[in-house]
Amino acid sequence: MSLTTRILPLLLLFPAVALAEPISLDDYLARVARNHPYAASQALGPDIERQRRAALAGDEDWRLAASPTLYHAEGGALGPFSPEQTDRFSLGLSAGRTSWATGGRLSVGYDYTRSDQHLTALTLPVTGGTGFVDIPTGPERFDQSRVNVGYALPLLKGRGGSLARLPWEAAAFDVQAAELETAENVEAFLAGAGVRYLDWVLATEQHAIAGRRRALAAEELERTERKRRQNLVDTADVLRARAALLAAEQEVIRAQAATRALRTELAVLAGLPADQLEAPDFDLYARAPLPPPGNALRALSESARVLKVFDLREARLARHAEGAREAARPDLDVQVNAALSGSGTGASDALSMNDPAYGVGVSLRYPLGNRSARADLRRVGLERQRLAAARDGAARDLSAALSGITVRLDELERLLTVTAQAVEVARSKTAEEEKLHAQGRTELTFVIQSRDDEQRAQAAHASTAAAWQQLHITWRELTDTLLPMEIPAPEDTP
Repeated sequence: MSLTTRILPLLLLFPAVALAEPISLDDYLARVARNHPYAASQALGPDIERQRRAALAGDEDWRLAASPTLYHAEGGALGPFSPEQTDRFSLGLSAGRTSWATGGRLSVGYDYTRSDQHLTALTLPVTGGTGFVDIPTGPERFDQSRVNVGYALPLLKGRGGSLARLPWEAAAFDVQAAELETAENVEAFLAGAGVRYLDWVLATEQHAIAGRRRALAAEELERTERKRRQNLVDTADVLRARAALLAAEQEVIRAQAATRALRTELAVLAGLPADQLEAPDFDLYARAPLPPPGNALRALSESARVLKVFDLREARLARHAEGAREAARPDLDVQVNAALSGSGTGASDALSMNDPAYGVGVSLRYPLGNRSARADLRRVGLERQRLAAARDGAARDLSAALSGITVRLDELERLLTVTAQAVEVARSKTAEEEKLHAQGRTELTFVIQSRDDEQRAQAAHASTAAAWQQLHITWRELTDTLLPMEIPAPEDTP
């Protein structure tokens, strides 16, 4: 099945993107999923496995065969009944098919042979006189045809077609595992793109913070120059205000450069012109509620894609174990054959099909010791043990990672509360410093320093919020909620 019909519609669960407008995180990830070659290349993996499985269904196809033969021989006659020359044409046609429903093998065949031979006549003297007479020693042309039908049915090993279907049924688990692994890979890729999107959000917020600081510095410079013209402040205050504006301008330029660089990078990832990513539409300080840690751990242990892949591998090995046990049984087959044949000195005689024949037989084959089948069964058992241990390890790693992320998110929650309070304190301190400076009770230096402290507090709060949001994306990736995806079961029939 193609990318368009299987993987891409699942990625399009996200809303469509409106270009040249602020773009949300989910809209941006949807654009990346649709346009980036990585998602398309990953989506081909399940299709490849699906076609590999479809190729295995060819074991149930009809097999046709044809074998025409021409034969010519010359040689001296060894006697009156041996030919001097033989020309023979034969044609064999056959068709066969294995039935997965029963494990039986049906074969149908037709054989035709035509022989032309030059026989030496038997020369005998004429009775009572002189001379000789030639007596034919056999027909010079002989035609024969035969139609036969045979059916072999397993009664023990392979009964019901279990061994014949084994590769095709086992490949179904590979298809489902490829679907899950594709979702995991695409989700991990989108998580990386989401983190870069949040870098853009943070850079945009830092640009806004720097812009507000520059606007305040510009106002302060204008106010200080006005006071200087009125001889209310010294020239040093004007210089301090101008230096503060230049410092704020540098912060704006740096933040603007970071924002533009990230926007260009994100546009390339999404396959868009940079001018069509106007701004991020994301509330940096809004935090999505998280389920209780115990519920998240239970959901992860029950439905994590990584663990489902292990379960599919276990189901595949279990099917191979059934096949190994089946292969260890004796071969006991019943065979039924029926045929019609005809022969004569012409094609019409050969096609008369007047001679029937039929037969029934039973064959039994059993290797003494059966070491191959027993070793295969033991190997599958060991592989299942190793897979179970690997699954337990993966489950423990997932639980550890989720627990660690949950603790870090909780710590960042508390840190956000503190940084928000720090912003309020810095803002209040700036207001008090401005009031004191307006009353002439403090120098402009303290106002500028307080505004710088307020900007740093706002930047620290924004950085902490971005760290929470980026860690939340990792949490969503780990819990398989960044890219919701249901995996349909493969078809039951080839």
